[in-house]
Parts: sequence; structure tokens; C-alpha cells
Amino acid sequence: MPDGESVCKKLLGNYSLYQSYLFIETLKKDARSTALDGAWRETYCHPDPENEGGFILKGKDDTTFDIEAIIEGKYEQLAIVRYIYNSYVRIKKDGTLAGRFFEIASEQTGFTQYTVDKDGNKFNPLLKDTIDEKIKEIIKLRDENHRIRRTKPCTVMQGEIGGKTAIAFACQSYTRIMIKDDSP
Repeated sequence: MPDGESVCKKLLGNYSLYQSYLFIETLKKDARSTALDGAWRETYCHPDPENEGGFILKGKDDTTFDIEAIIEGKYEQLAIVRYIYNSYVRIKKDGTLAGRFFEIASEQTGFTQYTVDKDGNKFNPLLKDTIDEKIKEIIKLRDENHRIRRTKPCTVMQGEIGGKTAIAFACQSYTRIMIKDDSP
């Protein structure tokens, strides 16, 4: 019968994002952010002080998101943003995965803003303020989404994809799937 500690130790390792996913979208659906690349590294287990017999699997998330908005009638990539932040999975005494929580990333690790569209043409300079506002709007929505995760965790499921350990995080507005790099 599995317990919290054995499940935690089994899940130790480095993980990579299995596929990109739509992370956040504006209410008007005129701007969005997609997670393009991600990793969960430096994982370690420790007893959960709030759950007797439970454990916490903690690691560092490193995720790169693009920011797109509708510019002159079509989606254009406006920026790439990278965040590194801590997150953890609570594991109950019986080995059940109880939720994924975030520590809010207070600042970006990387930010690149694009000045040309998909065809290589420079963006219309008259749209600069609109583009800047869309970038700010998406970053603000991302930050709000992470604050929500502190009290409304993502549901966690464990399985396999192609013989490798997979962890899926089903959150309020997206699902993130991570594959263990060092799976047999």
C-alpha cells in the first residue's frame, strides 16, 4: 500500500512540459498567452507540516510564455516572457496527490518584445500603445491567475505517457502536463 513518502520519492526528478497549452486569454478574446516551453527541476520531498503523514514535493518551475494579440485583424506574437517560480504538490498520508500550489513569481526572468509581425513587417508605430497595453493586460491576468492558485490549487493526476511518468495539473483555466525526464 503506497504512502505519502513513497509516492513523493517515486515522483522525484526533473520534468519537461509535454505540450504547449493556452494559459490565459482576455475576456474579449483579443489577446492570449500560451505556455511554449517549461520545466520543473530541483524537486525534493519533505514532510507536510499541515498534514500528518503527508509529504510535499517541491520544485522550481521555469516556463516560457508567448503573448499574442489581434493586430490589424490577425493574431500576432508580441512578446515572449519567462518566469521561474517555486511550486509544490501536496501528497496525503495515503499517497493521494492533493493539489498543486504556487509561490508567486514577483518578476520576470526574461522578456523579449517583438517589433515585427509574422511576415517580418514592422508593426505600425501608431499601434505601439495598443500593443504595450495588450502585453500589460496579459501579464496582469497571469499574475492574478497565480494569486488564485495559492487558495484554489490545481488538481493533480499521475500516469504514464509513452512509458514515462507524467503528472497532469488540471487548473481552473488550463491543464499542464509534465513528463519525467529520467523515466525508464
